[in-house]
Amino acid sequence: MNDFEKQFQEQLRQEHTPLSGQEQDSLWDSIASELDADDVKANHLRTRRRTAVYIAAVGILAALGWSMYPAPESHNVTKQNQKQTQESEALHTRVTPNNDAIGSAVVFAANSEGNLEVPAKDIEKPGATEPPAIVANERLEARAPLGSSKDLNTAPVEAKDERAIALTALHLLLFLDLQNPPESSPLPAAELVPMAAAINEKNSAHNGLRRSFNIRMYQGPTWSKFNYLEQNGPDLLAQNDNMKAGGAWSAGAMIEFDALRQHWGVGIEWNEYIHQLNYRATFEQITTLEDALLQVEVDPNTGDTLNSVFGDAEVLVVAQRRVVHHNRLRAITIPLEWQNQWSLTPVLQGGIALGALVHWRTSLSGRTFAGEEGNIVNYSDSEFPSNRIAVTPMFRIHATYDIAPDWSIELSARMASLKHASKPSSELPDQSVQFKGRLLTGNLSFGVARAIR
Repeated sequence: MNDFEKQFQEQLRQEHTPLSGQEQDSLWDSIASELDADDVKANHLRTRRRTAVYIAAVGILAALGWSMYPAPESHNVTKQNQKQTQESEALHTRVTPNNDAIGSAVVFAANSEGNLEVPAKDIEKPGATEPPAIVANERLEARAPLGSSKDLNTAPVEAKDERAIALTALHLLLFLDLQNPPESSPLPAAELVPMAAAINEKNSAHNGLRRSFNIRMYQGPTWSKFNYLEQNGPDLLAQNDNMKAGGAWSAGAMIEFDALRQHWGVGIEWNEYIHQLNYRATFEQITTLEDALLQVEVDPNTGDTLNSVFGDAEVLVVAQRRVVHHNRLRAITIPLEWQNQWSLTPVLQGGIALGALVHWRTSLSGRTFAGEEGNIVNYSDSEFPSNRIAVTPMFRIHATYDIAPDWSIELSARMASLKHASKPSSELPDQSVQFKGRLLTGNLSFGVARAIR
């Protein structure tokens, strides 16, 4: 019977009855409530931890503040130091044979009873006839001031009390010339100056190492603008308005070094400067046409041409002209610079450079105005002076950024002015025209510098 019940119970356990909708809702509600309870517990736990951290931080700050607050004993130490200072000043008072000085000494001894631990019974009043003498040993001799009635001569006596010995020892210590030990004495100025100079020289050599010998490679765009200096008088302004700026490219290298306590730079470049002749004008003129058709006679009924009249006719012509030409100048340039540089940040430096550009002209070509309005002629290298070398002043600003101990990048901008004029009229061919002008040039370059150790 028992086995049957056991098997029956096992069969019942294995059976799974599906839950109804209400039971499933109640089951999920209970699970959600348990999860919410867990979230609340976790939030309470986080709040407790934060509170504990805040309390610990406040406790640490309070402990630090309490340790930094001056202890009350410092006031007692200050008072004790003042008292000792007063006692030392009193000991400096000369010993006199009169009763007032002796009384003052006795009072001082009584006041210093706490420090010297002298019993009150050891303090005795001296007699009026003979002043006491305080003797530390047989070699100590005390003398009265000049105004006293008798001299005080010390005699070899035995120290009877500890008070006199203590006072005498303290008096000797006050008059000793205390000196610092040789180890703690400061070094003389004569020894410090060479050391400081050596350190400064080392630091300056390290700081100036990057500028001692640098090789810089750079390239970038160029800009140029041409202006006439004298050409046809009143038309000069109008002609300059037709000259526009243009751009090209350049590249070069420079060696930067230190000499005569200054920074210098010498390099070589290839430059091309381009400026435009951009001319636009409108013309109105009367032109005579020969054998032009002047009149035609037509039959009104049939529309046939009956007669035609030909002859010369004057007409007004309106014309618009535009010329756009790029004038070019190519040159090999040697820049000579004096440089000055200052630090803006530990890795960023700014500076300026003044000097000259030595241009060696390789080729040029272009077009220019020839007197009358709208008359434009070509020019070439053969119409310029045979001396191809020209020296021009320049000004440059630059900024340098250190990317490594021996490497840096640099951005610079340069301005210069170059004379640009043809040969005199007597040396030019018939179809050529003399002109004088000045070419303003600019260079914007980006480069990389390498310090050579």
